[in-house]
Amino acid sequence: MSKQEQKKINIINKTIELCSKYGFHGTSMDNITSATGVSKATIYKYFNSKENLIADALAIYFTFDIY
Repeated sequence: MSKQEQKKINIINKTIELCSKYGFHGTSMDNITSATGVSKATIYKYFNSKENLIADALAIYFTFDIY
């Protein structure tokens, strides 16, 4: 797995954790950047918006039945 793929997976995993704990509106991009250690610019490189990031995270969450 490439470093970029690992970074994207880390962003998704942390987003799932934060949304599970604080909900969609309680999870800010600042929270996600703090939890992942990557910049907002990096997150927006992989995801067009917070909504797209959370939609992708939820799709993975439910696809892999990790809840």
